[in-house]
Amino acid sequence: LLLLKMTEEDRDQSFNPNTSFLERKRFWVFYIFIFFCVFLCIRAIFADTLGQAYTGAVVIHTVVSFFLLHWIKGSPIEGPMQQQGIYESLTAWEQMDGERQFTPTRKFLTLVPVAMIFLGFLIDQQHPYFTLCMNIFIVVPKLPVLHKQRLLGINQ
Repeated sequence: LLLLKMTEEDRDQSFNPNTSFLERKRFWVFYIFIFFCVFLCIRAIFADTLGQAYTGAVVIHTVVSFFLLHWIKGSPIEGPMQQQGIYESLTAWEQMDGERQFTPTRKFLTLVPVAMIFLGFLIDQQHPYFTLCMNIFIVVPKLPVLHKQRLLGINQ
């Protein structure tokens, strides 16, 4: 859906099909849309208050984001890059943008959890620090000082 056509600049040497879709603005809109859909579904089905629904959506976002961006390593796509093992030891976050720091994509994917922290203090008056703690799990691994680092040897 989001990987409709490869542009000329996508075909250059630095093209990484594992993470190239993250750079597209339409993915950013889709990302926010999915979060709000999860929030609304939790609100409609499980939660009594907006705060509970928001906290539930943040928990789901944290678990899914951490797993997909910071835990899984390698290339899920069959092809020459997988055979050469170029991305075998890198997570999706480390592969993104040719390993360059402070790109628009990285800034966006860091800003979203930070914005969730602030919204948590506004929306969820009962559990704002829980929202803070959950988002720390996905903000800290994004710091440039932790690029290609594994804490306590976990996920070597």
